[in-house]
Amino acid sequence: MNALRDLIVKEGWKPIGIAAAAALLCALFDWELMSWFFIAAAGYLLWKYRKPARTAAYFEKGSVTAPCDGRVTAIDTLPDGSVSVEIETGWFDAALLTVPFVEGVPSFETVTRGSRLARRSPLFETLNERGAIVFEDEEGRSVTLTHILMLTPFALLIDTNLPGKRRMRGERYGVLTHGVTRLTLPASTRVAVNPGERVYATQTLLGYMR
Repeated sequence: MNALRDLIVKEGWKPIGIAAAAALLCALFDWELMSWFFIAAAGYLLWKYRKPARTAAYFEKGSVTAPCDGRVTAIDTLPDGSVSVEIETGWFDAALLTVPFVEGVPSFETVTRGSRLARRSPLFETLNERGAIVFEDEEGRSVTLTHILMLTPFALLIDTNLPGKRRMRGERYGVLTHGVTRLTLPASTRVAVNPGERVYATQTLLGYMR
């Protein structure tokens, strides 16, 4: 069981178990096609909720790493000078969310339940389920992360015990199966990625805060 815990995130066992149980039930009633469908679903969920073997590379102080797996879809400078980096987590990306700082200190967290509309929907920005969290380092530099779900039956899960606790970069703090993550970085940040580039939680350097 310890080996399985090292391979699959704990939040994944419930949907995996439901899919496996449905496959067994369909097999008992000789519903072969449905049985194979649920076996495939269980296999997909095992892949989705996997814990990739990641070694946290050493980056200098002030570095920000990717909090999730996915592809960079946009990099923008906001009116106040801060920088927005947007990452889209796809269907086959690992679902984990990890702390992007070296010894980051999370200071705020909230999750708003809602719909899971497609990105192209005009109501995506207002109705979709989302969670916002602010990480602040020892020097007072902060990064705001906003996670927005889209087209997924699985809820956004963020550790509610985060505020007030010291966390190391790369430590897992939640699960995002399919959606968008937006990082708002300080104006002085030197971004190290480009739109279209694939990023990996804990391993990919997004930029340096000066």
